[in-house]
Amino acid sequence: MQTAKPMPMCKPAQSLGYAPGQPFYNEVRAGLILKNTTLSAWCLKNGVKRQNMQLALLGGWRGPRARRLVHRLMRDLGLKEVA
Repeated sequence: MQTAKPMPMCKPAQSLGYAPGQPFYNEVRAGLILKNTTLSAWCLKNGVKRQNMQLALLGGWRGPRARRLVHRLMRDLGLKEVA
């Protein structure tokens, strides 16, 4: 019988370039509203499932693709990365 491999630790928020969570999610939604669009519309336009984007913004999904999507959204909104 094989032993289970330990789960890798999530990267700290500092290494992501943004701090995922409800405040960040709210900031992104506000930025989208200022651009007269919604998270759903942005996701549809960019071929992303809204549920996946929401998970990435809230910190439930922190893989390489999630980070790329969040950075693309941040770039589109003109948001700066945190140091």
